[in-house]
Amino acid sequence: MAFLLLSYKNRINNLKTMIMSKKILGLDLGTNSIGWALIEINHENKIVKILGLGSRILTMDAAEIANFESGTKIASTAAQRTEKRSPRKLNERYLLRRDRLHCVLNLLNSLPQHYKLSIEFENEKGKRTGKFKKGVEEKLAYYKDDHHNKSLHYHLLQVDCYNLLRCL
Repeated sequence: MAFLLLSYKNRINNLKTMIMSKKILGLDLGTNSIGWALIEINHENKIVKILGLGSRILTMDAAEIANFESGTKIASTAAQRTEKRSPRKLNERYLLRRDRLHCVLNLLNSLPQHYKLSIEFENEKGKRTGKFKKGVEEKLAYYKDDHHNKSLHYHLLQVDCYNLLRCL
């Protein structure tokens, strides 16, 4: 009988503790993140315990969030990488074509001298490159034609080299 009385008192104490303490879940909803905290407050003893807390950052920009809210399907990470890889490959191919063109024009001796000085035709390993030297990229060079007195005429040096080779 004493055992039953003790277990009954324990149950009542547990109920009192449960009534006197509250568990509260707090949420902080931001535009690109969600923060949360779970706390327990015991009013009788005036004790506050933090049971858990954390945050979750949403890795979407405003455009992706707008697409998500409108119900549009969001592209996968692999699709996004592929989308960004395509322009990189196009740019790389363009640079390779330009470098090969430099090498061919150099073999034909059709590059202007000032332009030729800014290009590295062999790298440290002895391979043919045709790339611009580091920090130097020539812009199109031109000169002023003084033969026409009425108006100013400018000619590109590359065009003159082309015309010179065509005449040979």
